[in-house]
Amino acid sequence: MRIGGQPLSMWIKTMKQADKISNPKNFDPSKFIEPGMDITGRSDWKKIVEVSDDIKEKVIQQTRRNFINGFGMVNDESENFNEFIKKHAQTLPVDKRASTMWTLTQIKTGEAQKLVDIVREHNPTWKHGEPFDPSIFKNYFSYTGFDKRV
Repeated sequence: MRIGGQPLSMWIKTMKQADKISNPKNFDPSKFIEPGMDITGRSDWKKIVEVSDDIKEKVIQQTRRNFINGFGMVNDESENFNEFIKKHAQTLPVDKRASTMWTLTQIKTGEAQKLVDIVREHNPTWKHGEPFDPSIFKNYFSYTGFDKRV
């Protein structure tokens, strides 16, 4: 019997090798995950930590740009955001990396939700991806401060 052009015995051997690789008992995260980023079986990393005002402001500005350019949808710039926070985390001590990324993601999520709320104040039936007038954020964006408490 042949499967995919290969003899059955070859297919079985391949599947056994794949099983060994994917078996969690043999999984060594250090081969795939950067130091400080392995969160397997942990929850202590899900905490808000102090981050610099400069980084917070960059996260907020990037979130606003992404939201407006993508009409509230994830776009290519959102991928750039993920790279940005990953690069920032790599500059930190190993034990602070996962929590810092969690914090920055919470800041991003909070800002995006504020923007959704503003759009829906002007158009209650708005759905992500539908166009909106960016000028509706004028008052919100003119406020120069931000909530340091996250």
